[in-house]
Amino acid sequence: MSDFDNTLKKFKIKDTKRAIYQIRNTYPDDDLIKSYKDFLYIRDYLHYYQFNPTVFHNLVELTNNIWDTTKRISRLSLVNTLKRYVKQSESRSFEPKTTQLLFQLFQHTICQTERISKKQLPEIQRIANYLLKDQVLNEQATQWLCDHVSSSPHVINRMLRYPSESKNITRWVGENCDNDNWRNRRAELIGWVLNENPSYIVADKVLIADFECMNRHDKKVLKEYLEFQKFNDQIDHEFQHLLEGGDDLPDITPNLNFSKRFYDVPLDLKFSRMMLSVPDFNSLEDDFFIGLNNIKSVTMQWGAYYSKLPLDKKVEIIKRFYNIETYWTTLKLGKKLGSLPLLEWLLRKLQNVN
Repeated sequence: MSDFDNTLKKFKIKDTKRAIYQIRNTYPDDDLIKSYKDFLYIRDYLHYYQFNPTVFHNLVELTNNIWDTTKRISRLSLVNTLKRYVKQSESRSFEPKTTQLLFQLFQHTICQTERISKKQLPEIQRIANYLLKDQVLNEQATQWLCDHVSSSPHVINRMLRYPSESKNITRWVGENCDNDNWRNRRAELIGWVLNENPSYIVADKVLIADFECMNRHDKKVLKEYLEFQKFNDQIDHEFQHLLEGGDDLPDITPNLNFSKRFYDVPLDLKFSRMMLSVPDFNSLEDDFFIGLNNIKSVTMQWGAYYSKLPLDKKVEIIKRFYNIETYWTTLKLGKKLGSLPLLEWLLRKLQNVN
């Protein structure tokens, strides 16, 4: 049998097994996975089993236990299998001991990355972040999030979008509301302030400071990118004969990571020939100050959404900051909250407009 025939046979066997496991949809024994060898045998089929929280717990525990091993293992395969299997669960509510293991796994992907390739690391961190989403942690864990916010965007996401009230996070927000590093997360910061003071309204000067900070960041990003491109062009021109055949050289071009904004950003057309989406900062500033009241309203509405207030209090705040210009935000939040009272109120508003 040729190598090709052998490979094809293995593929057919695996594909047939998948079909069998999918139709069986068996509830697995608790001890289905006790070792990495067990994992390798079942990883391609685990997501065809019914969800057993003990099996899930054991696999998270195994992943943590062997994370730092010098032996050859696939950490990406481990976390990806966890992700596929957890999707079989009807609920993302786990025992505290399982949640603690998921948090430890998240920590590993942030702080113990020496044995992970740069190519795989972003995907591994993204999956670990997904697994920890909506999990309630102890105060020691929330303090770790506060202490490591600068380590990864995933850490700040898990902290600001933490699903429950937390004294540690509330204190951190109070200390960092004016920190330039987090001005682009204003709505989420407001959510934590509203938890303590539902009557809070963000000041215009805060939004202006946020806007100016994001502009400074974006202009710096653009300047660094253009300077690199100019330098790169000079190198190509002067040393082209030495660089021939260098297609495999690593790409070290700076990323054009502009600030994410929830309002429209006009583009500078002179960069379109370079296939770049660059803000037109002059038009952006004009639009911002003209629409400042609407930007404040939308920011407060999203702040209410991110808060931990009861649903009726969230809806009350969203209504308070509604106007015809914030219609799309109000509609979107009504859907995300699943609030019929808010959507029915919005419908009445629209029907009463002449």
